[in-house]
Amino acid sequence: MTSATLFPREHGAYAQLSLPLASALAVGDAAAGALALAAGAALVFLALEPIRVLLGHRGRRALREDAPRARLRLAVLGLLGGGAAWLAASRAPADAWVAVVVPVAVGLAVAALLARRQEKTTRGEVLAAVALSATALPVALAGGATWAAALGIWWVWAIGFAAGTVAVRSMMERRGAPGLAPAVPALATVGGGFAASASLAAAGAVPGTTPLAVAPLAVAAGLVALLRWPPRRVRAAGWTLVGASLLAFAVVVGTFR
Repeated sequence: MTSATLFPREHGAYAQLSLPLASALAVGDAAAGALALAAGAALVFLALEPIRVLLGHRGRRALREDAPRARLRLAVLGLLGGGAAWLAASRAPADAWVAVVVPVAVGLAVAALLARRQEKTTRGEVLAAVALSATALPVALAGGATWAAALGIWWVWAIGFAAGTVAVRSMMERRGAPGLAPAVPALATVGGGFAASASLAAAGAVPGTTPLAVAPLAVAAGLVALLRWPPRRVRAAGWTLVGASLLAFAVVVGTFR
């Protein structure tokens, strides 16, 4: 079956991009430079599915039948991306451009895994979540947010999405594993992430309410890991994490400004 729309199929990735960007725009100001950088991030994300088709990751039939549309889609996205980059270059402050290095660097690491077809591993999915959430860093700075607030936004979503990803992966890999062994990586991610959040907040590197913002996603991920739901309950796990994400968004927007 060939691709019908050439849009990314990973539904969770839409939230991993949109929630950090929405947080960044809400905490800062939706200035032209910030909007342009957010649009550029969205355009890069939309380019992923055509790239997968052209790399042959969707199968030979998709490559044969959808390659012309994929090339056209990439050309259009490239033109729009050029316009967004031009607007961002003229409106975004220097700090935002320094911060662009972060999502680009992590994105290149994801691209390396994509080229080797390893993006569906736990490492690949966690790295993708970190890369998508990192797009909030330059957007927040372009909107006038402080470095602490911008770093806090990235941190909340990177840790939260990483914990959620590892927890859901533990569900999918639980079959036949003894006891709570599959939950250990998720619980370690949750515990380590929350402890690091508290340390960073105490040091003033991120807003003081960062642990509070991380808490909903950390708790949800921990519950998903501990409840021992069978893989068929992955939809319920997803909605649990969505609810936690909305709570985290409310704390970020309400306290990071």
